Amino acid sequence: MRSDMQRVRSYSDDDSEEEEEEEEERRGNERKSARKGYEQPNDRKSSYEKVEGHQIFKHAKVASHVLQKDILEGSRTRISTNLIAHDTHGRLYVWDSEEKLLRFVEVQRSDFLHSFGDDSGTILATKDSKTVQLSSPVDFQVLHLAFNRTGRSLVLVGDGSLMVVNLLAPSSTSSSGVCRVQKVGADRIFSRGNGQWLRILQVAWHPYSDSHLGVLSSDGCFRLFDLSLNAESAEQEYHLQPSSTKNPGFSSLVRAISFSFGGEHLWDRFTVFVLYNDGSLYALCPIVPFGGMFNAAAVEELAKYAGQLGSMDSPGSTKSESSSLAAAWLEAVFPGLNSLGHPLPGESLGGSIVLKAHAYVPIHASLLLQGPFATLCRKTEGDDGNGYLEQTDCEPCHAVGLLYNVVGKDSILAISTQDGQVQLYVLADEIEPNWSVGKLPRILADDKGHILAVGMLVEASKNANSLDLHPEELRGVCQGQLPPLLRLAFVDLALQPAVLEAGPVVLFSDPVVPERLYCQHPAGIDAILLQWLPFSIQSANKPCNGAPPPAVFPLLDICPTGLTVPRPLLGAVLILDSLGESWIVAVTANCECAVVNMKPQITLPEPLVLGENLLEEQDRGTVELGVFQMMSKELLLGPKDIPITQLTSMGAPLTVDSIEGRALLHDQCKLLHEKYIEYAHRVYVELTSHRSRLYEIVHEQTRQLKSAESKLRQAQKESAFLTSRLQQIMSKNRDLEQRVKRCCTLPGVSEKPLTATEQELKRQLDTMRFQDLDIYNTAVETLSVRAERLLSTQNALAKMPSPGQRKSDRGRIPDSQMRRLKLAVDHLSHLVEDSTLKVKVIDDSVSHRELLKDR
Repeated sequence: MRSDMQRVRSYSDDDSEEEEEEEEERRGNERKSARKGYEQPNDRKSSYEKVEGHQIFKHAKVASHVLQKDILEGSRTRISTNLIAHDTHGRLYVWDSEEKLLRFVEVQRSDFLHSFGDDSGTILATKDSKTVQLSSPVDFQVLHLAFNRTGRSLVLVGDGSLMVVNLLAPSSTSSSGVCRVQKVGADRIFSRGNGQWLRILQVAWHPYSDSHLGVLSSDGCFRLFDLSLNAESAEQEYHLQPSSTKNPGFSSLVRAISFSFGGEHLWDRFTVFVLYNDGSLYALCPIVPFGGMFNAAAVEELAKYAGQLGSMDSPGSTKSESSSLAAAWLEAVFPGLNSLGHPLPGESLGGSIVLKAHAYVPIHASLLLQGPFATLCRKTEGDDGNGYLEQTDCEPCHAVGLLYNVVGKDSILAISTQDGQVQLYVLADEIEPNWSVGKLPRILADDKGHILAVGMLVEASKNANSLDLHPEELRGVCQGQLPPLLRLAFVDLALQPAVLEAGPVVLFSDPVVPERLYCQHPAGIDAILLQWLPFSIQSANKPCNGAPPPAVFPLLDICPTGLTVPRPLLGAVLILDSLGESWIVAVTANCECAVVNMKPQITLPEPLVLGENLLEEQDRGTVELGVFQMMSKELLLGPKDIPITQLTSMGAPLTVDSIEGRALLHDQCKLLHEKYIEYAHRVYVELTSHRSRLYEIVHEQTRQLKSAESKLRQAQKESAFLTSRLQQIMSKNRDLEQRVKRCCTLPGVSEKPLTATEQELKRQLDTMRFQDLDIYNTAVETLSVRAERLLSTQNALAKMPSPGQRKSDRGRIPDSQMRRLKLAVDHLSHLVEDSTLKVKVIDDSVSHRELLKDR
């Protein structure tokens, strides 16, 4: 019986094994068929190529003349140039400045297209680019592209115009569809009447809304547009009025040049930070986009924080009034907060619950422009290095850009300056709302009382008094006052003056590693890594005195010599993939594309250098770049960073004769050989390979030196001839000067032009000459003929016999009529004489003037 059971069990095991083998064979066939279908010649891999050499970037080449025009005009407050953008859905867009078209390609990580090959670890793009069809043409020069958080709306920014393109979904037939275009501000705000319009300084999408766009213009006004309702007029307008006090040493006009929305930290999400060109920083709080979606748990935490601050304040104080206004503002903007604020026991509001912001503005108060922020800097005293924090004003500087970033509990503010520096600050306390009670805002509402638009005049508030604080008092600083900025570091990018004149320094953050900031400038891209933050968990136990400074790493260099910028960057975009890595795609004015892979780890890649071939072509036959520019970049970076362990004094001493000592000595020699000896050998080999090249360079320079010396000797021989020629030229020049002086003394030269009255008199005289004089001559001739006829008639009558007295009296003219006729003739003769005299005078003056003109 047992044998039968064993036999049955063995049969069942054999059946199961056969089934498993058949299943594995079936799966293997499916994988083979899928691999064969994937590896066909017409697969997706054949339709992709590397992004670096794609033809789509050739369409951005004509934008370089716009950059050169901005450099010549000295415009340092214009919006930064960026002609590429990524929609976070696998599409890379490039603006064609020549044909004014929007083109795009689909990008994909090479690892997702095939699991093997030489292209692993890069990003690829489709070979054929597509064009976005717009509903209306673009009638301005586009300088900047920016997507909203969903990647469905793209804003085209010019110097004085804005357009938003509503793109179609990738799943739809976008090749045949037409994308709707909205002109922001149209003719009401950004009008070009009389050749004058507002200049756009910065444009940014609101991080908590897909349809709200923030715009800072040259009139010192911050506007928030809701493109889903009305793109022509702003939903919210804040006319900024900064403090009248200037930073010492700053003489130019103080004006707003940049702004940045806050992030995920208490009241920072409702704050807008504004930067002025003198380096002063202000804040507007609270500002919320009407209809924006916010995390319910974060709003609940903020409401509890506002309630705690209100309970700590004394009744009737200014801070107590602000706390009550803040609580009322939260309840009015988020009416659903009270219904969600009572969860079940043991539960809390989940992160998936969102609240919609409703339109609300206090009718009896306007916002205050909080600032300018003061700065907390560390002052050391004594030999032990202990110090304290001293509150001072921000140092005057020519600021050009602002970036806000939040890392844990630290709110970081980075300011880029005109001289190539990056100033890093962190907020020492929390931002709180602040209103000016009694200053009424302007509110536009519909018939039902719903707020449609808001406008207010925002004036600067009074700053807090200067305080000297110890490090342990840092977390409780400025209760109820404007929080100061804790200075982290001043980073100098060490850019050449030619690079600084070519364009400003643009800052952008890394969403994967928030401690990493990127600095884009005309000569390339650098990365700044923050190694210490005052309020983070990792830095809580580290003293402020021994904090490591930020590290600066070059990522992209398109100007190796640093003297000239032959092709500044036209833009850079950060592309994220599903593996947690980020890719920086940058495009130069010469249509070259560079791709830098940024790992989520803190380690940064080696710098990518563009333009070596171009510089060699430019300098060929003249001055060479030198041995350091000829050597490879790996050798210039130094030997490999291989750690060599140090021998410790603990334990028994090791001898050379022992096995452990020999093994340790062998390992140390191997590490030293790998780190130094191999590097020295590579340097020797490369220098030896450059020996012939250096000989040619020296030979060419010697030939050029001999040619210059021969030309110098020839010039010395001809110096006597040149000296005589120069003397003749100088004597001729003196003769010409004398002739000019004599010509200046002529009467016709000093004659003044006729005045308006004299010209009118001349015109009347010319009229009398050419019209009235002819009339007078005709009248005189007619009267002369009539007089002769009358005299002949009288003589004939006098000779004829008169039969009677009555007959002679009938043909006789009365004496009175003859007297009148004689008086008329005399009067006409006088008029003719006067006219003749005037004509003679005119003829004389005209002939005299013609003689003067002929001279």
